[in-house]
Amino acid sequence: MIAAKMGLSAKSGAFEKRMGAARIFGMIDGKGEYKLSEAGARYFSPRNEEDKKRAAVAFVSTPPAFADTIKRMHGSRVTVETLTQAMGEAGLPAAQRSLAAKSFMNSAGVAGM
Repeated sequence: MIAAKMGLSAKSGAFEKRMGAARIFGMIDGKGEYKLSEAGARYFSPRNEEDKKRAAVAFVSTPPAFADTIKRMHGSRVTVETLTQAMGEAGLPAAQRSLAAKSFMNSAGVAGM
């Protein structure tokens, strides 16, 4: 049902990637059978705008590399370069750091951070 709403096949790689990303960011729980996480429910059915904003911040703070980077960068000027360095300090392989830093910047911007 979810895949159909997204216009994808439930067995497609695109669907699995999107569901995997939603799980990594803490939007959903489960594998095969999915349900909104507590933060997901607050975001998609918020009681108020503050609820939705807090859930969005929680999503950005959920992936381990992002959570570690937030702790390391708290109060610092954030650029793609400083984030890339922080991602390295968080243990990400060199080949993934720049992409992860850009993803973090995009996610934080969407969350209003």
